[in-house]
Amino acid sequence: MKKVVVLILSAFLAVFAGAVFAMVYYKLSNSGTARADGLIPVERISGIHAKAKLKPGCIVSEGYHFPFDDNGVWCHCGRVSGVLAELGGETDNKGLPVSEISIIDVYGDRCTITFICTDDHERYACYDYPLANLKYDQAKVNSANDGIKVDFYGSRYTLGK
Repeated sequence: MKKVVVLILSAFLAVFAGAVFAMVYYKLSNSGTARADGLIPVERISGIHAKAKLKPGCIVSEGYHFPFDDNGVWCHCGRVSGVLAELGGETDNKGLPVSEISIIDVYGDRCTITFICTDDHERYACYDYPLANLKYDQAKVNSANDGIKVDFYGSRYTLGK
């Protein structure tokens, strides 16, 4: 009788230990690559999510709506700065009112930035923006520069940590 009880207890403990091991392995294998909601931090996809600032005299002249994460609504709307002057057809381009600029992809001498427009408080992205117009952490940008432009739509990205 003792042997049967010991055998049943041993089998139960083995199954329990296996279940605990599987849960720990699953948690450790997903740490840093995906969140509980299945979203992946943008720096895991493109290699960078770094703050930046515009250099003096530089502007952002266009942006396309960019949700905080890939579960957000992708609106096909954008912003363009510059008002056509009444006389002569010249453009008065003062740039968009931007804040919270972040570099989220680097490819060659260009990058993708996200920013908030301060007049409507919406997040936008500007693709193929020249790196020369920004102040940024040179080491982070150099390590993320793989020469490949990321298409974020459908990538399961999030700008959160």
